[in-house]
Amino acid sequence: MFRLKIAAIALLLSASSLFAVETPIATILSYHEVVPGGVPPFKTHPPPGFPDVPTEADRYTLDTKDFTAQLDFLDQNGYHVVPLADLVDYLKGSRADLPPRPVVITVDDGYLSTYKEIFPRMRERKLPFTFFIYPQIVNVGKNYVTWAQVIEMADAGVDIESHTFTHALLTLQMHKDFTAEDYAQFLRHELLDSKTLIEAKTGKPVRFIAYPYSNVDFAVQRAARQYGYEGALYDQMTKAFIKPSTSPMSLVRFPILHDTSLDQFKAALP
Repeated sequence: MFRLKIAAIALLLSASSLFAVETPIATILSYHEVVPGGVPPFKTHPPPGFPDVPTEADRYTLDTKDFTAQLDFLDQNGYHVVPLADLVDYLKGSRADLPPRPVVITVDDGYLSTYKEIFPRMRERKLPFTFFIYPQIVNVGKNYVTWAQVIEMADAGVDIESHTFTHALLTLQMHKDFTAEDYAQFLRHELLDSKTLIEAKTGKPVRFIAYPYSNVDFAVQRAARQYGYEGALYDQMTKAFIKPSTSPMSLVRFPILHDTSLDQFKAALP
């Protein structure tokens, strides 16, 4: 009977270890546009009498004062903003440790506000961040960065990475008219050509990709690995924590929206 009890206890302990909850070790935050007042510079308003329906750009545009408040909170509460590369290297086992309460800051797309609002504030605080750009939008109009600005940021230590070439939906399900050859060429252009061009412009390696619209499947992941990416990111509104077992090719981020409250911001942190 005693042996049976011991065996039962061992079985329970074994089962509990299978379902053990991992402690979050880090959070990756994703930003898009940060401007004074939180209104996209290119926003248009409907004629009088028609409702002003919020757009996707409205949803992802944050007021500069809220961005500053979030940086202040991190600084005042013992969080450490670390480079994305440090987190990936830690997960891969090539880095021994991370500072307490690590947070990674990323910015997507290529808006001019990254250069005018985010870059100076991060540089003033000596904080690292990653800027995911898609080359098609660079040098296009007054609301987006130029290659000269991208290079200036890269030379100042900003990590410039790929957001594909055209900000495309990547899964085959979104391109059902493609032949197998069409799709292979499409992925090569979006994943490899963007990487190659950014490296040529900045003179620095591109290791990571952020999937536009978080649109990814196993085929896209396989292609990203094939073209030399060491880490891949997507957004998720809940449980967006990095854990010890997280694969560098499946890094979840918490997106900061126009109406993200400070309480929601706090809840997303490790």
